[in-house]
Amino acid sequence: MKNRLILFIALFLFDANVFCQTKILFSQSKGPLNSGGTLELMMHNPGTNITNLMLKGSVRGRGEYNASTSSDGSKIAFTTYRFGGWKLGWGNLTASGVKSVKKFGKGGRYQYNARFAPNDSKIAYQEYDWGTRKSIISIASINGNYEKVIVEVSNSDQAFDWTSDSKKIVYVSAYKDYYNIFLVPMKGGQSTNLIKKEKHTFAVSASKVDNKIAYLSAERGRVSLFIMDLDNGKEFEVTSKLQADKFQPGGFWAYRTCWSPDGKHIVFNVIVDENYEVFTVNSNGTNLKRITNNKDTDITPYWSN
Repeated sequence: MKNRLILFIALFLFDANVFCQTKILFSQSKGPLNSGGTLELMMHNPGTNITNLMLKGSVRGRGEYNASTSSDGSKIAFTTYRFGGWKLGWGNLTASGVKSVKKFGKGGRYQYNARFAPNDSKIAYQEYDWGTRKSIISIASINGNYEKVIVEVSNSDQAFDWTSDSKKIVYVSAYKDYYNIFLVPMKGGQSTNLIKKEKHTFAVSASKVDNKIAYLSAERGRVSLFIMDLDNGKEFEVTSKLQADKFQPGGFWAYRTCWSPDGKHIVFNVIVDENYEVFTVNSNGTNLKRITNNKDTDITPYWSN
């Protein structure tokens, strides 16, 4: 019995230590969304419950948002206006902030939503062409060299992610008068609508350890977090007790979900009492925790090593 107790305590401390080593990035601005506040990159430590400023907004009324990191958490990419129009910023993520910021790649189009491949060999991102009014998900090498287009999408600034095996991209696009979630092979081919329903499903992200996705759904009059097993198509409502506000289509780009590196937790943001707030929850629906509670706008969370 004593040996079992020691083993249990050791395992608990190991899990707690791993949890403390991860970090949650999100963006915050004063006042309601799109009211002129400047978005700044924040970092929250889920172990200590401490949130710190990592990068001040560079252009007033715009700023920096939708950050993602390499698998070891050392490199960060984010959407920024500091290079003239929305482009991708690139830098080193340290304990004291984001350092050595530069523009990612050489493209002149608007760029959004960089996502590292699970093996860090590629970057997927969105481009918007003002001439054709088309938005696409593209792939570049890790050093910023453009490679190819994966798929055309209906909105210039939306959530997407790599599947854990790096063979597919899961993304959001229009279906009739709604947003639905689609899956497209990296090698090209026909996209598959995973929802096929007249309901808004959006802010999709993929688990880093298994074949599951998380997303937000507005089917029940309020926004709620769901998980789908891609192997069998089964859905599970994770936050059935969270009383979030109704979906705001004008703020479509601001919603995000993201799995923790170990696949056991999910961070997401929704509107509660007219404010965008960040939450975490275990993937089985337990331990729902509110990370932010303020009158600010807290958006596009990302869970990093």
